[in-house]
Amino acid sequence: MRVVVVGLGYVGLTLSVYMANKGLRVFGLDNSDSVISSLESGKAHFYEEDFDDRLSDSVKSGNLSFGKQLVCSQDEEIVYIITVGTPVIDDSISLTALTSVLSLISKNLKSNDSVILRSTIQVGCTRSVAKPILDAVGVDYHLGFCPERTLEGTAFKELASLPQLVSGIDSASLHHISDFFKLFTNEIVMLDTVEEAEIVKLLNNSERDLRFAIGNEIAIMCETIGISASNVIKAANFKYKRSDLKFPGPVGGPCLEKDPFILTGSFSDQSYSPKLFIAGRKVNESIISLAAGYIFKHTKNKKDPKICILGMAFKGFPPTGDVRGSVAKQLVVELRSLFKNGLISGHDYLATNEDILRCGVDSVVTNLVKIVDNFDIVVVQNNHPMYAVEIPSIMDDFKNEVFVYDFWNQLEIIDNHVVNYYAFGEGERS
Repeated sequence: MRVVVVGLGYVGLTLSVYMANKGLRVFGLDNSDSVISSLESGKAHFYEEDFDDRLSDSVKSGNLSFGKQLVCSQDEEIVYIITVGTPVIDDSISLTALTSVLSLISKNLKSNDSVILRSTIQVGCTRSVAKPILDAVGVDYHLGFCPERTLEGTAFKELASLPQLVSGIDSASLHHISDFFKLFTNEIVMLDTVEEAEIVKLLNNSERDLRFAIGNEIAIMCETIGISASNVIKAANFKYKRSDLKFPGPVGGPCLEKDPFILTGSFSDQSYSPKLFIAGRKVNESIISLAAGYIFKHTKNKKDPKICILGMAFKGFPPTGDVRGSVAKQLVVELRSLFKNGLISGHDYLATNEDILRCGVDSVVTNLVKIVDNFDIVVVQNNHPMYAVEIPSIMDDFKNEVFVYDFWNQLEIIDNHVVNYYAFGEGERS
């Protein structure tokens, strides 16, 4: 048996390396020259702690190989796992990459091969989109949807511990694909239909996005009446098991920013359309423009300010350098619309300079000490733990008055004659 993983993004590559480390023979297929070039040099094109060592081990063992061309033997059973992206464009999912991959697989599909969809898709997509393309080949094969639910930054660890949801288009597919996952997964959850597995994946991310939205709406309410959201949330949760309110902060990334739209779009031709999840997504999107407006209100006396955004990746913990879906991009747009001639720079501990510039900033800051003399406004966009260590340590060195806006209320800075500090959700300072 051989495993072919189509799409070597974060999901596809971590799974490929994990399976290869478990002894399976894996071939990773990707059409990106830069991805293949990076892998050939022994480096992943993203950050995860200790991952490059695991990548190197899997290649040295001979269990992992990769390339841009699909070459299949007629003498071995193939398990195809599809992990290509399904972006949301104008609130609708694009299946262009998925259907292209399915067409490619159909040209090589043999009897008893398996096709496992792991890309995020609308409910019903396995049955209505994938199955007709593969059925046209006219061979007996296995088809299922088995979602990925790992947390970016700790995927390798979670692949070893999370239960794997498994579904099949029929009973034979369900049991055949379950047996495959049992080769490297400790716990299997078998679902009755592919639709159940599809909606579970979307609900996991949409519910998470909604819970963050509750925290953000609490922050907006507390700001409105001039009280501290962090005090309110801490008090609500303290030794009260029925409360699990989340603290406020930017919410983005390649999953949470789109899955509520994919879930809701799954019901576009049904008698009921979900309402809560899109409402939560809109709250999470709204906090960026509200924050930009607050910053402008309190700094509009600064002519052509120099602005530094700290944390361009979509999240800081667990650490990642991934800027996909980062609200830093929206923040740059909002600040540019308000500060017409301002200069905006970006800093991130893990994102590449190229990715930081793709977020729309004018320049990249590589050393935080440089913000002491060079910037009028500093915005802490993500919660990388090093910001809570480094920023307070240099605040006393500021020569010019600076306005610090902290989305995460993590810096523990005290206002003084040089630093004007504000944390999202903490109300107006007296």
